[in-house]
Amino acid sequence: MRFQKTNWVSRRTFLPLIASAILSPAAVSPAQAQTERWQLYRRDDAGFEIEMPGEPTTWPDVQNPTSNASSWTRSIEAHLEHEKILFGILYFEYRTLPPMDFLSRVVREHARLAGRKLTREAPLLIHGLPATEFVSESDKSTSVERVVILRNGTISVGIHGDTRVGDSPLARRFFDSFKPLAAN
Repeated sequence: MRFQKTNWVSRRTFLPLIASAILSPAAVSPAQAQTERWQLYRRDDAGFEIEMPGEPTTWPDVQNPTSNASSWTRSIEAHLEHEKILFGILYFEYRTLPPMDFLSRVVREHARLAGRKLTREAPLLIHGLPATEFVSESDKSTSVERVVILRNGTISVGIHGDTRVGDSPLARRFFDSFKPLAAN
């Protein structure tokens, strides 16, 4: 059987296109392609380090001018967007650490205000530290947030993306890379 030559593409132009697609970095799995780009974000003063898929946007430390005995005194924030996933870490330091049920109410309220429903709240131990994982979802997006209690502060490690973001190898690598520093 003979193939008819079409006007839109010949074998001579089609084969190099296939070869370039196969050899392209885009053909490599996302986890493999991003291995080289992950960077360590470390804050000795807050007591943690975490790997992020690129250099995060950071804000200068914020001091709370209205802090009282029950409010936060300082915050640190870093985040970046990569492959349609928002990766973030937020540290709050307190004079007196609020109880976890208060922190849970804050996370639930933030999910509600963002139009998502809290679908899971599960206690965890992360490197021996008490933590809670929160998953909130809407029809279009999912957020996974782990709140870790560390010394006199909390660290919120989170991702936000489409409804499958929690299953992403990038998300797993991000969460698994979080480490408290030995001095804490």
